[in-house]
Amino acid sequence: MVWASPHLYLFEKELVPQPGSDGPSLTRVARLRAGSTEWERLPDSEIIGSAPWYAEGDLLVNPRLGGADGGQGDWGRTYPNGGVLNTATKTWTSLPKASSESSTGVVGTRRGLIYGGYEGLLLDLASMTWIDMPGIPSDGSADDDSYTSRTVIPAGRNAVAFGGARWSKAEGELLGDAWIWRSG
Repeated sequence: MVWASPHLYLFEKELVPQPGSDGPSLTRVARLRAGSTEWERLPDSEIIGSAPWYAEGDLLVNPRLGGADGGQGDWGRTYPNGGVLNTATKTWTSLPKASSESSTGVVGTRRGLIYGGYEGLLLDLASMTWIDMPGIPSDGSADDDSYTSRTVIPAGRNAVAFGGARWSKAEGELLGDAWIWRSG
């Protein structure tokens, strides 16, 4: 669910046999106006991802790149993970083309950002283009890829990453560093 005044939006998916469906379980949405008791069903999407959602103005954005084609079930085409719902026109559009499938979130024009990790592509809603959120700089050790559990906090259109742990075989080391990512 996501709140975008004056509505609460509820996302869900039709239950289909897994595995072996002849098509994907597409994301559906309904909204409830504040003070109302009646849900309004909006047009179904062509996306298979149901979260995360970022609300800004008339847009609800699921920034997940990539998709699925049903594997051996073969749905006939690839269905995208994410997309954009314009709540004013009740229409769905595709995410802009990206240089990779490693999306991590959205940078909004008003309310800051949402993120799903500490590196990857962020959809900048001001320009509707993808910008790169580079990874935290490496210290050059052989165990660089074993960082875990960093806390990432949005700070307006920027992000702060703090701490975490670095693992080397069975030994863990708590980290006390902090990094700031600035969206520009």
